Amino acid sequence: MSTRPKKSWATINIDVLCDLASNLRQGLPCTCEMPRNPSGGSFNWVIFLRFEDGVEWVLRSPHGIFQEPDMDSKLIESEVATLRHVRRKTTIPVPEVFRCSSSKKNPLGIPYILMSKASGSSPENWDELPEKIKRKILFQLGGVTQQLSQLRFDKIGSLIETLRGLEVGECLDYGLFQSRAKYGVVQDCFIAPMPMPAEYQNNTDFTEVRGLWSAFIHVGLKGDNSYNRTDLVVAGDLMLECIGELTKCSPRVTDGQGRFPIYHPDLSANNFFVDDQYNITCVLDWSFASTAPMSVLVNALEVPASRSIIDESLITSFAEGLGHGSDETSIPVYPTRGIWLLMRLLKWWLLYSGNSCAEIWAQVRPTPEDFQTALSSKQALKEYQTLRNELALDDPTAEEIYPYESYYYKPSHPAAMDNKVILTIVRHLEMVSEWNSRYSSTPARYSLRKNSPLFKADAKLWKWILGCIADKIEPARKAAMVSSRRE
Repeated sequence: MSTRPKKSWATINIDVLCDLASNLRQGLPCTCEMPRNPSGGSFNWVIFLRFEDGVEWVLRSPHGIFQEPDMDSKLIESEVATLRHVRRKTTIPVPEVFRCSSSKKNPLGIPYILMSKASGSSPENWDELPEKIKRKILFQLGGVTQQLSQLRFDKIGSLIETLRGLEVGECLDYGLFQSRAKYGVVQDCFIAPMPMPAEYQNNTDFTEVRGLWSAFIHVGLKGDNSYNRTDLVVAGDLMLECIGELTKCSPRVTDGQGRFPIYHPDLSANNFFVDDQYNITCVLDWSFASTAPMSVLVNALEVPASRSIIDESLITSFAEGLGHGSDETSIPVYPTRGIWLLMRLLKWWLLYSGNSCAEIWAQVRPTPEDFQTALSSKQALKEYQTLRNELALDDPTAEEIYPYESYYYKPSHPAAMDNKVILTIVRHLEMVSEWNSRYSSTPARYSLRKNSPLFKADAKLWKWILGCIADKIEPARKAAMVSSRRE
């Protein structure tokens, strides 16, 4: 379950921070302005320090959102170990770490990394960049990947510095090898994929759909429910049937004789900076870096944004950079779309699993039975019904569910959709989807979906609901508001 980020920046002593940084540069004075809401990403916040000679540093500290108490400490220790190793062994431009602490037991009172500030900026407006510039960037990313492919270890995991030296420890990659539950991220619902802005004509529609989707997920905590967990197992078993077919048509990738290279799990445009000539000046955000199979390293590149495949026209540039200066006898080649979709599932399983599974199935199983039908057939098997009953023992209790549902029991903002309307829609969707009877050993006598396709809350359904709201509910609500004002 998700938690609110802790505003640890509210307690930091700027004078102590500046003294710490100044002492690391032989007493050279520095300044730091503390904004009310520091910038940052999903997992960390950052503030900037500036020395008298113009040099700038960055202090980065975790929000503290993870369920596992010492996860922040593990991530800091692993990122520092990875940055130092990559900096020592390659020419990949990465931040230089000057001081760090993986716990709050330090003068600043927070876990942190104090490091150099990256020069340049992230490449903006990717779609508007000339093809020549895109090729230049992809060639360089191929070179980054090639250098990482040379840093190999004997097992999969995240790097850590110990008294014995650099070692591979627990794998902290939150997509590939770990359960998202330990990272405090509310699981998504397999039959209700996350809405995407591109699916809607305007931001207003997308915002309303995102609100409806969020309500559907949170009411009853469907992501943590045994029905959703069983759906994921069934879908995973179906994907296992596809892997053999996918790998038959994929290019051979050298594995370094069974050794595993370092893998950056999000080498998107948000995590590398370029100068005004589009030379990569820094590769950022190594928190979740780990060692991984060579096929993962070369097949999972996502540019310009995470979870987006690179244009086919740019694959050659990436492959050229990957092979530049390499003495490998077998240079990896960027994969078919099927393999990329499989890698996407491994990285972002609970975000886009339904859509990716359906596309993979269609690629390797060109039969009349589509993925939804295959999924429905497996759900009827006794082994999955038994599994669902076992998982139900760990379903969220009413007390655990209430904090997530209680928001919808309160009066809504006048400008927002009425919470009563939202709850009504959610309850109707639960009934129509037959959410609580999909793994029943005794089929319902009167089933709404007995002869219909498997329920899926996708863009088509949400758009239809928006249309109903616009035609029926909103006019009535506005009329009621006008009437109440007259009274």
